[in-house]
Amino acid sequence: MRLKRKILKSVLVHLFFWLMVFLGLVLFYGQKKDNYLTVLYQLLITMPVYISATYFTIYYIVPRFLLTGQYLKSVIYFIYTSLTAVFLEMVVIIYGMFVLVWPEGSLWGRIRPTYIDAYSLIAGIHFIILLAVAIRVLRLWTESQNRYRLLEQKKIEAELQFLKAQMHPHFLFNTLNNLYALTLKKSDAAPDVVLKISSILDYILYQCNGEWVDLEKEIQLMQDYIDLEKLRCGDRCDVNLVVSGPVNQLRVMPLVFLPFVENAFKHGVANNQNRSWINIHLLAHPKRIEFKIENSLRREQRTGKEGIGLKNVKSRLKVVYKNKFDLFIKNTREVYSVDLILEIEGPNES
Repeated sequence: MRLKRKILKSVLVHLFFWLMVFLGLVLFYGQKKDNYLTVLYQLLITMPVYISATYFTIYYIVPRFLLTGQYLKSVIYFIYTSLTAVFLEMVVIIYGMFVLVWPEGSLWGRIRPTYIDAYSLIAGIHFIILLAVAIRVLRLWTESQNRYRLLEQKKIEAELQFLKAQMHPHFLFNTLNNLYALTLKKSDAAPDVVLKISSILDYILYQCNGEWVDLEKEIQLMQDYIDLEKLRCGDRCDVNLVVSGPVNQLRVMPLVFLPFVENAFKHGVANNQNRSWINIHLLAHPKRIEFKIENSLRREQRTGKEGIGLKNVKSRLKVVYKNKFDLFIKNTREVYSVDLILEIEGPNES
């Protein structure tokens, strides 16, 4: 049923195009020759030539030569097609107008220059073919862009799912170990840990499947993640999260900040038995979000390699925000820092 509707729509569009072309040519040639009746009959018998030349161009020359980069062949075939069409038009006009309509008398004596204007015929056929080619190429380009956007959207979704899957195993393993230790001690913090784990999993699995999420939820996700990680590192890590600005009015890409926080704990705290620190600042403006995270780093930890998580979030940023973000990463001897600036169109942008 959907295919039938698509075919019917395509047929109607083509009929509308040729109706507009026909009316336009009647008005153009009729005004020029001051004889609308003759022009009307002339166009009725020559329209098959226009239609044949046009469809040959857009369905043969365009896909076979123009879209494959064979521009010289495209021009040659186009000129050949248009000149052939003009010749056929003249033959049809002579035969149709002077043999069928006016069979009496001398043929050449009946032909007048006003009936066959070669320049007008050439201009007309070229205009119609070029117009059809422009429409065809524009439509193909639009379809190509739509396919590209669809593929990019699927890529974003796949990368988001990969990011979730990448985070789950070691995060759950470490957190459950901490929870197990708390239950052995019969700590009052155990129920709170269970609630935070439940909240994080609920958010990651069910609430951030769309293209945008509330900034407040992303901040809460970071806070819950930090609280759980602090159970593992204990007093040997100082973590500060400072948030300011109208965070309740903005929306961001899902899991846009968490990979940087996770990276800070993984490389700045996990393998560091000495005292370490992590500072996180998030400043929200009506049309901009400034995120900065720094963590201490031992000299032997410094590396130029970039993890899969960071590559993933960079790729997603380029697709979602395009040129409306800035990302700066500094890796010095003792400090690893990330500055991310996101440009937002406006409050509650969806």
